[in-house]
Order: sequence, then C-alpha cells, then structure tokens
Amino acid sequence: MGGFRGCISLEPSNICYQNYKQLIEFMDQQQEFHSVIATSIVAAAEGWFGNSNVPTPVKSRVRSGRLYIWPLMAQMWAFDIDTIVNRSFIIPAIRKAETVPEMTLLFNDIIRGKRQAEKRKIVSSPETIEADIIPQEFSRRPIENLPKHEDFSIRRK
Repeated sequence: MGGFRGCISLEPSNICYQNYKQLIEFMDQQQEFHSVIATSIVAAAEGWFGNSNVPTPVKSRVRSGRLYIWPLMAQMWAFDIDTIVNRSFIIPAIRKAETVPEMTLLFNDIIRGKRQAEKRKIVSSPETIEADIIPQEFSRRPIENLPKHEDFSIRRK
C-alpha cells in the first residue's frame, strides 16, 4: 500500500497558489466551461468558507446554498500514480477505452450497476454490492487507516 507523497496548503502569499490561480484564470478566459472544483479551491485559499457565497466565476452554474466550500479544499495532495492505479477497481474496467465517451460509458456501467443493485435491494451491504456487481478483479483494495492521536500519546504507567 502506501503511495502518499505529501501535501501543501495553498495560501494567497505562496507562489504555488499564485501559479494555480493564474492557471485557473487563464483556463477561464480560454473556454466557456468554468470548473466548480478548481474555482472552489481558489475560493478556499482566499478564505471563502461555508455555503452562503458562491465564487463569481461559477455563479451561473451553482446556486447560493448549493456549494459548500471547505478549508481543506485549499490543500493539494500528492500520491504515487502507480500505487493509485494498482489499487483502483475502476481503472481495469475503463483501461480498454480509447476515447473519453467510451471511458464514460464504461464508468457509468459500473456506477449504474451498483445503484440498480441498491434500488432493488438485492444485496445488504457495500461489500455484497461490490461482489454482485463488480467482477472480482475490480474489487476494492484494503483501506489504509490514518493513525489516531492516541497512537502517538505518551502512555503513563
């Protein structure tokens, strides 16, 4: 397992944040589509939190009260791509796709299969949903639990 490489916080005074914001602003100028996620990251780094305000670039796509901006959105997390690929149950299912539409269809088949099983109540737990719908070679990998603060506390005798 493993694969975590680290993370950074995007703060307005940080060059990483300034470069990220410039990239998002450039992309917004080049295309009509404005990413809600990318804009939320910028908003979180600038101190917008909660769901009462919607960042200006995405007001046409998101209504007030429908987008919640969390402080953790201003964190960039890095993982080893090979570890992620090896643990993913989705990648083997979409690997043969040659176009984005093909990949989307394959991905939606997995999601649709899970939802249909849940609606029909043919299974009782996420594990059995996965076993019934997703072939064994696509099943989940073990979860890595983060250590608890108790794991690092000094034990007194």
